Amino acid sequence: MTWTSRARRSLVAGLLAMTVVGAGAACGGGSGDGDQDQTLRVGMPIRMLSVDPHGTAISDRSTLTLALHLFDPLVASSDGEITGRLAESWENVNDTTTRFTLRQGVTFHDGSPLTSADVKASLDRLFAASTALAPLFATIEEVKAPDEQTVEIITSRATGSLLTNLSMAYIGSKAQIESGEIESRPVGTGAFKLEDFRSGERAHMVANESYWDGAPKYERLEFQEISEDAARLTALRTGEIDVTYALPPDQLSQVRGFDQVTVESGPSATFYVIWLNNARKPLDDPKVRQALWHAVDFSSIQENLFGESAVLAKAPVPQPVFGAAQLPGYTYDPQRARQLLAEAGYPNGFSTSIQWSANCCANIRPLVQSILSAWKEVGVNVEMQEKEAGQWLDDLLALDWDMNIQDGVVVTQDAEFVLGRLYTCAAKRLGYCNEEYDRVIADASAELDPQERQRKLQRAQEILWADAPGAWPFELTASAAWRDRVSGFGPPPTNVPDFRGVSLN
Repeated sequence: MTWTSRARRSLVAGLLAMTVVGAGAACGGGSGDGDQDQTLRVGMPIRMLSVDPHGTAISDRSTLTLALHLFDPLVASSDGEITGRLAESWENVNDTTTRFTLRQGVTFHDGSPLTSADVKASLDRLFAASTALAPLFATIEEVKAPDEQTVEIITSRATGSLLTNLSMAYIGSKAQIESGEIESRPVGTGAFKLEDFRSGERAHMVANESYWDGAPKYERLEFQEISEDAARLTALRTGEIDVTYALPPDQLSQVRGFDQVTVESGPSATFYVIWLNNARKPLDDPKVRQALWHAVDFSSIQENLFGESAVLAKAPVPQPVFGAAQLPGYTYDPQRARQLLAEAGYPNGFSTSIQWSANCCANIRPLVQSILSAWKEVGVNVEMQEKEAGQWLDDLLALDWDMNIQDGVVVTQDAEFVLGRLYTCAAKRLGYCNEEYDRVIADASAELDPQERQRKLQRAQEILWADAPGAWPFELTASAAWRDRVSGFGPPPTNVPDFRGVSLN
């Protein structure tokens, strides 16, 4: 059965349920109308890659979304505040040792108790993996489990962002890690249990009635990948899905006209970035990189393509994020761009290419076309390379590209998540290396005073802005839409939506 036919059949079942009020809703675990009414269906705008909380795709927002509902970290970070999750409390033993006391009575979905051995196995696995999150944990030297309820994390130096970074470290079962089952059939401690996962298609979950933080208020959570915008919005309008997010900017007004649908927007930690491969000529020359930025009228692109859905960026991280700087923008100046290219030895321009993921983000193709048209005016001819998501990610990590455009998100809402993870010499993410930048970001990472740490993070952004290893044109607005039967949801500022507190009316 196709997903569309299944969803339509669900709607019929829901209508039938109205004629026998309460006939099946009180029966837990059955296959009657109550089950249909208690299913939240989410239209995912991006490809779902994996359910492995420590795998290569864990930095992808779809994987983070699934992990959020299946697992828990030791602590959570939101709006600069740290709250305990699996850790009931923690203390700084000294500048390099943090001791966590685990919450009592937490169990995995298979009924086995959470112990410090599970935490140690999970953190060891995550820290050893070559993922995009690895730089977050570079200062961690050892994880100890002195008893079943205690975990100690030892770092090589003081690390001001340790707790924030640990909010990205989801805890799985040691037994599953050893068996390898965590890669495809994971058992977590989260609010939902995985029932079925098909990469690139769907993830079905059922409520964890024994969840330590209180059982969800509905029975099933179904994520359906619908990356094509028109199909996703049609599914929302007809009721085939209950909620979606990351709405296409040019269709916001249309969605606001849907019956029984609420649309909201708000500030976000999401942004567009154009990376330039600093290891390849001529992009190794700062003058060439600065020229590319001066050549594009990003203000006009923002107005014509995005409207209320984006604002011009003022720093390499969005303004709502802790540590964000406010820097003067690169002015649109084609003459200056040509001058810089000539000074770099390219008076007639050059040819190169730009890649992006096929399921990247809103308005990606017209955005790329607008940028490339501006670059052509100053003699830079660029081949467009749209790639399947998996191939794009492989090439990105292998530095097998000239230019790369994508959206990014500061999931922890702390600037170091981006600055310390992507742009250091050790990160090797875009061939960029500046030793002064490395010193500043290392000092910021070791700083325990929030105000001083913020100052150092802002200094690091000043260096990036001047070096222009890439261009940061826009901050995006978070948007979401949901049908009237959904309550307790809002636009996710990090594009990692949280459905754990949702109710179905």
